[in-house]
Amino acid sequence: MRVFGFTLLVWVCAVAQAAEQAPLPDPLSLEVALASAPADLPALELADAQRDASDAALAEAQSISGVRLDAIGRLRYIEPSSIAPNRDRNDSSARIALSKRLYDFGYSAARETAARHAG
Repeated sequence: MRVFGFTLLVWVCAVAQAAEQAPLPDPLSLEVALASAPADLPALELADAQRDASDAALAEAQSISGVRLDAIGRLRYIEPSSIAPNRDRNDSSARIALSKRLYDFGYSAARETAARHAG
């Protein structure tokens, strides 16, 4: 009797879950299939990771010819010479450099094209 009760309970749960889900359309599209798939499906997570990797490769290829800003700082404490007119002990410096590659002979365009075709 317990087996019959357990079987009946499993059947009722399965029917209730099937009733909650809407029927799939007859010509099933890719968008509907992906929307109905569980979000933690390993194949979907792998595809998302590959898409993110190709987006990163494209961004890297585009950044090669972009603007670059470097900020460099140096703190230094010195003992000045006894004959130096400036007795300051601070010899620190700060530098900001802005650079942009003007031409790379088609290298970045080729990398961008390769990144677009890869992803």
